[in-house]
Amino acid sequence: MRITWKEGRGLPAYIKGGAMGIVDGAPVYASGMTQPWRETEQGWYWDEARGDWFPVEPSLPLGRAYSQGVTLGDGLLVLGGRKASQDGPASLRDAWWLRRRQGVFSWTQLPDMNYPRAVPSIGVAGSQVLAFGGGEWERSQGGAFTTRHLTHYEVLDLDELDAGWCDKGTLPFDPLVGSAFASLGGATYVFGGYECWTEEGKRQIRRHSAAWRYDFDTDTWAQLADFQGTASGWAAVPYNETVLLLAGGIALNVHGVDVPHQTYYVADRGTWRTRLIGAYSDLMFVYDTEQDIYRLLDERMPIGANDIRCAISGNTIYVAGGETVDAALSNTTNTFLIGAIED
Repeated sequence: MRITWKEGRGLPAYIKGGAMGIVDGAPVYASGMTQPWRETEQGWYWDEARGDWFPVEPSLPLGRAYSQGVTLGDGLLVLGGRKASQDGPASLRDAWWLRRRQGVFSWTQLPDMNYPRAVPSIGVAGSQVLAFGGGEWERSQGGAFTTRHLTHYEVLDLDELDAGWCDKGTLPFDPLVGSAFASLGGATYVFGGYECWTEEGKRQIRRHSAAWRYDFDTDTWAQLADFQGTASGWAAVPYNETVLLLAGGIALNVHGVDVPHQTYYVADRGTWRTRLIGAYSDLMFVYDTEQDIYRLLDERMPIGANDIRCAISGNTIYVAGGETVDAALSNTTNTFLIGAIED
């Protein structure tokens, strides 16, 4: 497998922590944290023919950052997120489904989840939607989400919306945030992520390497081979019988030691705006669902970023936004990458 990348016209906003999916054939990025530090309700869709982004109207009724999304049918599901309040940042329970009919966008509000979740992991199989993980804003230092309280997973059946989200019980693994997830063949695959808690007034973070599969038909979890290191803030897309794992904060296990893999991307090189914006992974891995093994691809992504969002249509991957080390732009980017998969 080979992936050839090109940079498309950037998003209209510098942004991270939103939701991305394919709506009526078009990539859409909605919600997120924009520069300068605004939780946005806006969404944008990519028009391939015109080679540009255009606003999704109407926008979400409530702005949010650190949401998560996935292609659901021919639309985009936006789930959870974080919203500022008088009492501080609070995670959200709500769910929204964006679709387009005869050129007109519309949002449908789905039942609220049982638990507030920022940056949740999501699975989809037919009419069923799975939600698990995510977190609540850490108060001692910020910059991460506490996770240990979100021990349960839940499932919504789109054919039985009146029943709401069904609490399915306790996860068989530590609840995490920043995991990569993808669904194919009636199952959802989840990889890595981080665990966060507050201890003696200080934020604590532990990154994970574990991978799991959830089977919708049997409501069972199965542990898979660990990733060869730790990873969080990365993203995944399904392709045939594989899952592609992209970017994020990666530490590869070298002789028993987790060694961070960082790439340094300089924007606007040679101009007065020259600046470092990337210090995250540009690596791409393929997980084979049949053989339960990982393989590192030879190619690299043009830019390494954290907290990216991605979607796939056919053999084309779309990657947008993300977290950088560009403090002047609120650690956000408007990067848009288009990857063509060649078997």
